[in-house]
Amino acid sequence: MNTSGIHAARSIQISADYYDDDIIIIDNIKKFAEHDSAKMEMNLIALVSSGKARMNINGKETHLEARQLLVCPPNTTFSDMLFSTDFEFKMMLLTNRILYSFLRDKIKVWNDLMYIYKVYTFPYQDAYAGFFSHFYNILRLCVETPNETPYRNDIIHSILQAGLLGLTANFLSLRDESRQGDATIHGGHPDTTRGSILFQRFLNQLNNSRQKFRSVESFAAGLCISPKYLTAVCKKQSDKTAHEWIRDYVLEDIRYHLRHTDLPIKEISDRIGFPNTSFFGRYVKEHFGVTPMQLRQS
Repeated sequence: MNTSGIHAARSIQISADYYDDDIIIIDNIKKFAEHDSAKMEMNLIALVSSGKARMNINGKETHLEARQLLVCPPNTTFSDMLFSTDFEFKMMLLTNRILYSFLRDKIKVWNDLMYIYKVYTFPYQDAYAGFFSHFYNILRLCVETPNETPYRNDIIHSILQAGLLGLTANFLSLRDESRQGDATIHGGHPDTTRGSILFQRFLNQLNNSRQKFRSVESFAAGLCISPKYLTAVCKKQSDKTAHEWIRDYVLEDIRYHLRHTDLPIKEISDRIGFPNTSFFGRYVKEHFGVTPMQLRQS
């Protein structure tokens, strides 16, 4: 079980309304104000429904108010937090694994938001305000059902996936309006430094590659840079190495194809880029703790 995000939440004495291996849902986090700082080690998505707040996010002063969304990548630090008495803040924490699983080919939008535009806060658009309100109300109803309710976790995951797709659509609309000069995303100008552009090209390569199980050297060669430089760029832009990015995408492709397709294991192994099924089996066992067949049946 990946507990890093749960540890982060519990360390500041916040009780989760729901959590499993990949997801934490917290209905109100006013207790943040009782602590000097907090570090969240999972992807964070929060919907501000009322009130105002001021805090430093990774050292940058940030203001929040009603009808805003806050989204942050793993290892984001919050400090100097002040909340109005009427502040309401619904928060979800997601591991990278479940985020990739939910978004699949749309993960590029999230990566652009987090690592290229470096956006942490932006408003709900009017078209999506009702969507987010109803989304959280339905999610709340499902979370409050007894643990033994059939398919409870599957239902919660499905609703979360729908909410994430709505968030993705909201961001795309805001980005398009911002490009046309009709709206401004908070902090939402793309980073055009050489390192950021290379990082974006690397993510595009990774997203568009069918065979993702490739070496850092292979991806670096496609960018005409050294593997060492690619790793340094990734680390600076995202706090993850190139190898970690490749690994995360490979693991999600493995999980997806084994659980959601009927492709033979050999074909999956070939498709992702493994040299043979024996190596593929060892890799799956190392990272998932089970054989490919067991993962398919789980």
